Amino acid sequence: MKDLVNKDLVNKIYTLKDNFILVGLTGKTGSGCSTISNILENGYQDYKAVNETDKYIQQKKDRIIKNFASKNFKNKKFYIIKPSTIIMMIFVFEKNIFFNEIESLMKLLLIDDTKEQELKIKCQYILSLYNIFKIFNSKESNFKEEFEDLLSDFQNKNKIKLIEIIKEKKTQYEKSLKNQSLDKLKNDIGSLFELDDKFDNSQIKITHKYKKIKKVTRKKIKNKFQLKIKIMNTFLEYLAKNENKKFIDLYEKYHTMIQTARLEKKLTIETLQVVGDLVRSQVDIFKLPNYINLMVKALRAKAKAKTKDAHCYIAIYSLKNPFEIVFFKERYSAYYTFSVHSKDEIIYSRFSNLDEIKEIHRKEMYQYNTEKQKDSLKLKLTLRTHNK
Repeated sequence: MKDLVNKDLVNKIYTLKDNFILVGLTGKTGSGCSTISNILENGYQDYKAVNETDKYIQQKKDRIIKNFASKNFKNKKFYIIKPSTIIMMIFVFEKNIFFNEIESLMKLLLIDDTKEQELKIKCQYILSLYNIFKIFNSKESNFKEEFEDLLSDFQNKNKIKLIEIIKEKKTQYEKSLKNQSLDKLKNDIGSLFELDDKFDNSQIKITHKYKKIKKVTRKKIKNKFQLKIKIMNTFLEYLAKNENKKFIDLYEKYHTMIQTARLEKKLTIETLQVVGDLVRSQVDIFKLPNYINLMVKALRAKAKAKTKDAHCYIAIYSLKNPFEIVFFKERYSAYYTFSVHSKDEIIYSRFSNLDEIKEIHRKEMYQYNTEKQKDSLKLKLTLRTHNK
C-alpha cells in the first residue's frame, strides 16, 4: 500500500512537469536560436531533422530525437516569449531612460568647445530613439516638429534652439508629474492597457503615497517618478494574474508592431541592440526577467482557465545575461536552458553586414555590469542572505 502511495506521489510530480515546461534559449546572435524557437513554436508533426539524410551516427541521433519529439510533443506547441519585445515595452513605459539620454545631449550642447561632428553623431543617436516613440504612438513623440528637424540636420547654430526645446519639454514633463494625482495615474495606465470602463481599478491594492507636489525639487520629482514605476509594476502584476488576456494582448500588440517596423525597415537590428543595451544598463538587473516572468504567469493562468490539466509550454528567445538564466532556474523546477552554438564562419555567412554582427558579438561576449547593476545585484543578495 505504501509503495502505491509513493508511486502516486512520484507520478503527480512528473505530471506537473508534463503540464508545464519553461525553456530558455541562449547563444550568440545568428547561432540558430530563431530556428530552434520556430521548431518549438510550430510543433514536431512535420519536423525534418537537418541531418536526417546523413549515413553516419548523426542520422541515428536525429531520427531518435524526431521520433521522440513527434510522439511526446505532437500537439504540444511552445509559446515563444521574445525578451526584445519586453525590452521595447520597458523602454516605452519607463520614459526616464529616454529623458536621461536627452539630458546627456543637453549637457553636450552646453559645452562651448564641443565638436560639431560629435554632436551630429549624438543627435542621430537620439533621433533613432525618438523615432521609436513615434512607431509606438507614444505621448513622448509630441515634441515640437522642429525638434526632429534640428536633430536630423544638426549644425552648431541650432544649439540654442535645441536647448530651448529640450528645457521646455523637461519643464512640461515635471509639471505634469508634479500635478498628477493617483486617480489620474491609474486612469492613464488603464487607458494604456485598454481596460474597459467597467474595470474597477480599486481592485488593485496600491499603498504607495502618490500625491501632488507642492514645491518642486529634483529629489521630489525623482522620488515621485520611482513611485510611478512601482504603481505601474503593481498594475502589471495584477493584469498578469487576473486579466491575463489583457496582458498577453498587450505583449502581442508590441510584438506585431516591432515585426511590422522591421519589415518596413523603420527598426534595425542595430537600433534594437542600442535599446537593449540602454534598458539593461539603466534599470534594475532583474527588471527584464521580472517582466518576462509576468508573461509566464499570464500564459499559465490562461492555460489553467481552459482546463485543469492543460499543457503550458513556453520558450524564451533569447536570454543574453547569466543573471536572467539564474532568475528562472531558481523559480521553476521545470526550467531548462539550451545553449545554441554555430561556428563563426557559419554565422557570418548568414549576415550581409559583417561589421554589424561582429560588433554585436563583441558586446555579447563582454556583458559588463554598470555600477547601478552591481548595486542592484548586491541589494538582492543582501536581502536573500538576511531572509535566510
